[in-house]
Parts: sequence; structure tokens; C-alpha cells
Amino acid sequence: MESSRKIVRTLLKTSLEVKICFFFLVILIASLPFKSLCALDSDIRKSTVKLGLTHRGTVRIFPRYDPFSSSTQIQKISASEGNFTVTFQNAYPNIVPFFLTFSFGNGSVYERYLSNGQHKLSYQLYADESLSYILSDIISSGGRNILVGETPPYVSGRIPFTYFLAVDQGQFVPPGNYSDKIVIRLFEGYPGSNIRERASRSINYKISVPEILVFGLGRKVSRNFGALSSSQTLSFGDLIPGATLETDIFVLANTGYSLSISSARTGKLKNMGRGSDSIEYEIPYTLNVNDKNIDLSSTREIVFPEGTDINGTVIPVKVTIGEFKEKMAGKYQDVIRITAKSI
Repeated sequence: MESSRKIVRTLLKTSLEVKICFFFLVILIASLPFKSLCALDSDIRKSTVKLGLTHRGTVRIFPRYDPFSSSTQIQKISASEGNFTVTFQNAYPNIVPFFLTFSFGNGSVYERYLSNGQHKLSYQLYADESLSYILSDIISSGGRNILVGETPPYVSGRIPFTYFLAVDQGQFVPPGNYSDKIVIRLFEGYPGSNIRERASRSINYKISVPEILVFGLGRKVSRNFGALSSSQTLSFGDLIPGATLETDIFVLANTGYSLSISSARTGKLKNMGRGSDSIEYEIPYTLNVNDKNIDLSSTREIVFPEGTDINGTVIPVKVTIGEFKEKMAGKYQDVIRITAKSI
């Protein structure tokens, strides 16, 4: 009997030891993969997921900038217009999220501009054609100021993206080539979570601003300058000393300009019915431009070192008949030529 009890105790002890060993074995097996699998998951994604970014290095904006456009000028930049795509190779069994951010280049937060020396032309980048969401490198709530996407599992390919560049009308800046450089960055992950930068591209935006010089006689009454004329006749009727007539020179220029002024008869009205050069057939007059008397004995040039604003400028012109005594009857005339050119 005593021997039987010893056998039972031994069996119980052995069974208990087996159970205890099994219990600890389960714990070890259950706790071992948790850390290993986390590291393994990260390693798998590093080795099986590849992301890349393509974008044309230089984007030329429009043929040229038109400050008189009736609306904001918008340029679409996409896979076809700018070769803008995200390339991927995903051998991972899950989707891989990513997003794209846009730096501010020459500008600051929400203020971008193209520059030409000290001159600036404002522009902006938007995620949508309605120009509601400015693209940036600051992730706001909702993430509408970045571009987001995800790659499907076990697939390689390209994902096309589109954004919009807008330049407001009415910016009257000097002529030249304006540019800005920004950086587009591609991140793997969800905004606000653990992210990793996978690629970046520097993009140059360039736009040409043409030289603008509109010149004519008369006052501008509309934006199409339809009221301007290339010639004008000032008719005094019966001449009397001191008689005065006025007109205007209108100039619209985004650069400095000069006015060259000359007289066919060196600043004198001459009797058109007589061929004589005698002073008996001449009547003197004074030409005043921009409140200054102009000596018409030879060609004169008036220099305006700076351009005008978008509304242009009106330069007053006044012609005053000088003193004279009895002259031969007839038609007296002179031709004044005014030429504008940029400097």
C-alpha cells in the first residue's frame, strides 16, 4: 500500500512538473514574437516598399503674364503637363499610405512670389481648381493643404497627381523673367503619425513679363485704350497772340521711358501758301509739356526713369501763340512729332 502511494505521488509530481513546464513554455512562446514581429514588420516594409517622385524640374508658367487679364490666370500641373507622379513598388501585403508637402520658396507662410531682382510677382499653389486649399508644408487639420495617396498591396506602378498654380491679374511689374524654387517632399505614412521622408524634388517655376509701353494722344477712358489717337490737330482758327489750346499725352509703361519731341519748323508756325523762309511768314509759339517749356530749335528728349502704375499717366500739353504783328494772310502750320521709347 505504501508503495502504491509513492507511485501516485510521483506521478502527480511528474504531471505537475510537466504542466508547469508547459505553462512557462506557453508564456515564452506567446511573449517572444511580439517584439520580434514589430521589428520584422518594419524590416519587411523597408525592403518591400519603394516610393519615388517624378516632376519636371522647370515649369514655365503660361506663354507670358498678362496684367490686364479679366481673371486670375491658372495653370494646371499634372502627370501630362508636368510629369508629376509618385512611383511605387509595393511587395508588402497591406496598403502603404503617403503624402506630399510643398515648401514656400521665396515667400513665407501662405505668401509665395516669383522674383526678378527686387521685383516680386505674387502667385500661389492650390490643391484644387477652385483655389480653396493652399498647398504647404504645414499640415493643417483635415490635411487639405497637402496631397495624399496610398499604394495597393503587391503592385508596382505610378500614381498621377495634379495641382494648380495661380497668378492674380492686375500686378503691374517691370518686364523680365521671374522665378521661384520650391521643394516637394514625399513622406510615407499618415500625417501626424510615424512618417518617413522617401523622396524630394526641387521645382523651378518661371514666368516671363513682357515690356509694356502704350502711348497716345488724348485721355484713356477704358482699359482697351480705345480713346487714344496717334495724331491730333489743334486748330486755333483766327490767330491772336496769347491764344492757347491743350491736349494730353497718355503713357502706360511698366518700365522707364522717354519722350522725344521735335518740330518740323523749329517751333514756328509757317504760312503754307508761301515758299519763303522769311520771318514775315512765321508766327512763334510756345510748347509746354508736363509744365515745362520745350525748346524746339532741335530735337529734345524728356526722360521718365520709372514706369507708371497700371492706370497709366496723363502728361499735359499746352500750345500758346506768341506775340506777333501784322502777317500775311493765309494758313499757318507746324507739325510736332512725339516719340515714346522704353529705356
